[in-house]
Amino acid sequence: SALLLNVKYHNYSEAIQLFDKAILIDSSYYPALANKMTLQLEAQQFKEALGTIKRIERLKTYPELYMGEGLIYYRLGNNDSSNLYLMKALQLYDTKLDTMSKEHKSYRSYLINKGVLLIILNRNNNFLNYHMYDKLFVCWALKDKWH
Repeated sequence: SALLLNVKYHNYSEAIQLFDKAILIDSSYYPALANKMTLQLEAQQFKEALGTIKRIERLKTYPELYMGEGLIYYRLGNNDSSNLYLMKALQLYDTKLDTMSKEHKSYRSYLINKGVLLIILNRNNNFLNYHMYDKLFVCWALKDKWH
């Protein structure tokens, strides 16, 4: 397909345009929005990715979105907003873990993500651990490349 060829050859702008066409047909089509954001991140279009993630947040709210938004703000150099969204993610993980059975299929991944956030936020010293940030950003951007 045209989409796969554009991604394979790093023609991100053309692939993003194809997702935009899908979004024009259905503005709440989550897979198109999520994949568009992933491509924007890979193309280092952080301001555009921030706009896309905010659109996704109007459709769904879950801690990974806030975590992603915090990482995008970090890449844009806005540490205050980054910290705010990472803290929102941490609070959501706490809430979900408090109400979730340990046998739930998402329990372990939520627990791991919470641990990563605690490392990044370095709660004991109340400052961000930026070396971990860049490593996490790459992992987060590529974790669900295609939905």
